[in-house]
Amino acid sequence: MRRFILARPPTFWLVACLLGMILIFGLAFSHRYSFAQYGNRPHATFASLSRLSVEGALLYVGGFAALFGLYWLGYRLGVRRLAMHAAAPSRRVWLLVFGGGMLLNAALLPLTPADATDLYDYVIRGRMLAFYGLNPMKDVPAQVEDDPFYRFVGWRNVPSAYGPAWEMIAGLAARLAGDDPAGNMLAFKIVAVLGYALAALGVGLALRHIAPRRAALGVYLFAWNPLVVFMAGGTAHNDSLVAASIALSVYAVARRAHVAAVLAALVGALVKFIPALLVPFIAVLALRQLAGARRLRFVALSGVLGAILLVAAYAPFWNGLDTLRAGRRAEMYTGSVAAVIRQYLAPVVDGRSGANWTDDTPHTNALIANATLAITALVFAWQALAVWRAPSPMTLIRAALIVLMIYLLVASLWFQNWYVVWVAPLAAMLDNTFLRRYVLFFSYLVTWEPPLYNFVTLRPRGWAPLPWRDLVPVAAYKGVAYGMAVVHWLMGWLRAGTRPAENIAIGRNLRAERERAGLSVADLADATGIPADAIARYEQGIPPLLHEHLITLRAQLDRKKAAG
Repeated sequence: MRRFILARPPTFWLVACLLGMILIFGLAFSHRYSFAQYGNRPHATFASLSRLSVEGALLYVGGFAALFGLYWLGYRLGVRRLAMHAAAPSRRVWLLVFGGGMLLNAALLPLTPADATDLYDYVIRGRMLAFYGLNPMKDVPAQVEDDPFYRFVGWRNVPSAYGPAWEMIAGLAARLAGDDPAGNMLAFKIVAVLGYALAALGVGLALRHIAPRRAALGVYLFAWNPLVVFMAGGTAHNDSLVAASIALSVYAVARRAHVAAVLAALVGALVKFIPALLVPFIAVLALRQLAGARRLRFVALSGVLGAILLVAAYAPFWNGLDTLRAGRRAEMYTGSVAAVIRQYLAPVVDGRSGANWTDDTPHTNALIANATLAITALVFAWQALAVWRAPSPMTLIRAALIVLMIYLLVASLWFQNWYVVWVAPLAAMLDNTFLRRYVLFFSYLVTWEPPLYNFVTLRPRGWAPLPWRDLVPVAAYKGVAYGMAVVHWLMGWLRAGTRPAENIAIGRNLRAERERAGLSVADLADATGIPADAIARYEQGIPPLLHEHLITLRAQLDRKKAAG
């Protein structure tokens, strides 16, 4: 089997995996749940469209398991081998990786946008702006209840939760699409796919400056991620635009264009606030990399241009300070660890009881909000210090990714699986460490959120009682993620305490050879396919030391020495 695998070129496996993924997206999703057949059903979920059948549940869960399996094979047998054997990707590889991602999105264009009403919330607010002259950041969809799309809307009595840049885009898309349901669906899917394409481009451009050998690999990890593709071409979430902002901001950082990096992050924050979290890290990096007049120029230009951008974007929608509300869902809980904790704390802190209480819990909410904010702030400060101590684009990427993962795992009270699209470009740009593998596996775990809620705990004819309603789904995807992090830390701690003298000597020699060859740990990992964290562990003498890895590493170092 190994001989058969190695006899086929990496592009063979990439094409094979691509065709398999297109087939699964097409048959298990687009054909089964086509917009042509189900586009007239409001508030549909894939569970309701399959009539809560066991077949429907297994096809959904099995489909995503197979997609991520092919995604892993494409990485393992395809782009990973290409990165090992070429210092930079060829045009053919770029075409295959980027074009393959676009084909995956094309396979999902016929899919009806079930499991969320977001697309129709985009449509109705875009129409409010384009056709009714209303302000979607002030007015609510209930004011246009005669609109043909009103019955599909989920958030009817609240203003938009998005920023002014998104509302402008939505207004333009709605204006171009007119009254045609299929046209509106397609228009917003195209917007999402364009955001996805910009994000993939940003990942590739950033890695061409930071780590050219794994540029195509990074684009693959983002662009072929089944969750990312599904949320763009399948359900048209605007989170792909957030991902684009983050990726292009990192690209600007890699070019040392710090002002452009700040502006790219702020443009994304005008869709959703998340990219604004990158701005302090960019500022820290700029202040460390620049000096004298250039530092003052960065501060002045970033401040002035950023202020002009924000004022220009908000001016058409301004309705007083209430326009700036970022937390329209700050007291709403779903899909999060906080939602489960609240259900246990509320009876004690707020005196709520019963199996299905829905009353307000102000004291519990304040306690949870303050605790999660404190945790996030501490992690943010820790990562800002890391950027200050080691000012490089890769340190910034890692810091931003850690903070956003803490937000998703801890601080996000209202969690949806498409939020993971935000961290996908950052993970794709990392070298092969536990953090990258962890985030990519988490992107698979969260595909379990919709079926666990819609097929199990939120069945239309009977919701599960509290706390099981949230506990079962959250334990399945976030519980596993928490467990992975704890086990990784515990194993590292135990191994670090048992370093034999022989291992330490081997590690010192390996590090000395690598440094003489002028390679970083990430460079050596990219060239050999061995995880970067494994190489770092070997250099510290932490067991286990895999014999075949040491042979591969020394062979690569010998080749580097002979070449130069």
